[in-house]
Amino acid sequence: ATRNTPNNRCGSVELQYILVEQVVDDWRFLLYRPAIVSLAVSGALIASLGPYLLKKFGLTSPRLARVITRTGYALSWISVGFFIVAGFIGNR
Repeated sequence: ATRNTPNNRCGSVELQYILVEQVVDDWRFLLYRPAIVSLAVSGALIASLGPYLLKKFGLTSPRLARVITRTGYALSWISVGFFIVAGFIGNR
């Protein structure tokens, strides 16, 4: 019978490492400067123009305006996080 060791639970540690490495490689484009800047600008536009456009089109829901603004802020902060990670990884 096989024992339930960490290396034998769901495959080898090497296989798990390879899978994590593939996922990181698939999402690495987010660490490049154009992607980070695009995310920051998108977040700023959503946070700034979202509530204005809601009022312009007659939607006066404060809750919806708050959700849109916070979504823009979240995108901006995510871009800051990616910028920091990219700085640790190296110039891109």
